[in-house]
Amino acid sequence: MGVRQRGCAVVIVGAGPCGLTLAIELGRWRIPVIVLEEKTSRTRFPAANATQARTMEHYRRLGFAEEIRAQGLPSDYPTDIAYFDRYARHELARFRLPSAGTAREIVRTLSGSWSAAELPHRCSQMYVERVLRTHAEAMDTVAIWEGWRAISVRQVGEAVEVEVERSDGNDNRMLRASYAVGADGGGSRTRKALGCELVGESGVVRDFMGGRMFAMHLRSPALYRAIPHAPAWQYWAVNRERRAVLIALNGRDEFVLHTQLAPGQQADLLSDADAISMLHTVHGANLDVELIARSAWNAGYTLVAEKFQHGRILLAGDAVHLFTP
Repeated sequence: MGVRQRGCAVVIVGAGPCGLTLAIELGRWRIPVIVLEEKTSRTRFPAANATQARTMEHYRRLGFAEEIRAQGLPSDYPTDIAYFDRYARHELARFRLPSAGTAREIVRTLSGSWSAAELPHRCSQMYVERVLRTHAEAMDTVAIWEGWRAISVRQVGEAVEVEVERSDGNDNRMLRASYAVGADGGGSRTRKALGCELVGESGVVRDFMGGRMFAMHLRSPALYRAIPHAPAWQYWAVNRERRAVLIALNGRDEFVLHTQLAPGQQADLLSDADAISMLHTVHGANLDVELIARSAWNAGYTLVAEKFQHGRILLAGDAVHLFTP
């Protein structure tokens, strides 16, 4: 099919939190926006498990901070960070942090140099995105093109041309806009198309959070009963066999576990049973677990793009900075 042209004010490549928040911001000013989202599934793997105070302040200004704060863990669930040798055995230390409900009360009493409009919110990005998507879709100047990806972005005079195609390759079009924003993640095609390099530290090798990581999205209603300690948001395990961090997602039965692969170990060669055995190792006992999804990623990056803009093409979000723990 031939290339057809369509115009708008801004093309945003990527419908993650950064791209969606920008679309909502522009939509409030009634600026016509097209957001390209390559994926066709609304299902997301749990990632970015906390929203910081400054971001929550932006959500407050946009009118939906309370909707965000209602996502994820129950309002009375403590967001403690706790350390164990194994989850079913000994607790080593605990940092006590407020629940979402308590955070609402605390922020009203802050004053002086400690004053703030919002406190951080511990919540998986997959829940935050649902709220952002709903608000973006409600704006009549914002169009989200699900199942479309950008294959080239270039400035032509005082405009930007973005060639796009369906993810299945069955259609392609040319979008012409005043500006384009690449909010397309750490592997940003937009950044690469601009020839923009990431500078900083990478390839750091550590015993944990420095190398190839393996993540599992789990469901286990029995897990809380199997941990003889108070609930926490993050459960860190440190022992001579395996290190890991288990993060509570909904306060009932869903979790995400991050652990490091051994040198030479390949994630795609691990069976689901191998993956679940990693949890059993850091838990200290076997228990019933449903593996919902699995993923692999690289830790040990401290990188920033050498530039954030080239004329009318801008970069934002993970496209310009990668900071893993």
